[in-house]
Amino acid sequence: DERRQLHQWQLWLFLEHAAEAQQHLLSESERRLCCDAMHDTRVRVSALQRSVSAALAAIRFGFEEEYVKPRTGHSLDLALPSS
Repeated sequence: DERRQLHQWQLWLFLEHAAEAQQHLLSESERRLCCDAMHDTRVRVSALQRSVSAALAAIRFGFEEEYVKPRTGHSLDLALPSS
């Protein structure tokens, strides 16, 4: 859990404060461990998420559940990755 939180903090720091973030970023190997922890997180889909997914699928084709953003490693409940 700590590594996932560190990954989120490192990502926020990089995206929001890119110029001055370099001095605060973890080493590349530590960042990789944190990112891997984010990817290894077990996902639990709720009944509400299933319901929303079904409603969106009825409106438009192409939504993906639990889409993982390649750049950040974050999982989105629902996404239109081709958009």
